[in-house]
Amino acid sequence: MKITIEPTREQFDAPINGAIIPLRVWFGRTEGGIPIEAFILSITPNDPAQGLALRAELPPFMRPSRETFTVDLPEH
Repeated sequence: MKITIEPTREQFDAPINGAIIPLRVWFGRTEGGIPIEAFILSITPNDPAQGLALRAELPPFMRPSRETFTVDLPEH
């Protein structure tokens, strides 16, 4: 499946594995035209060298984003 999504200004804190995690809502459509919502935790490039280029493509309301943090997940 392929989707096209765009960020919104809408954010909320979601309880995930006992931690409160900030998420951003993105709206979009599937390749077949079905409207969707996506709840995105993080956007990062596969190649860290492209970080500045990715940041330049983000809409102004997403720059700068919230501080980076890590979440400890229980081992399975």
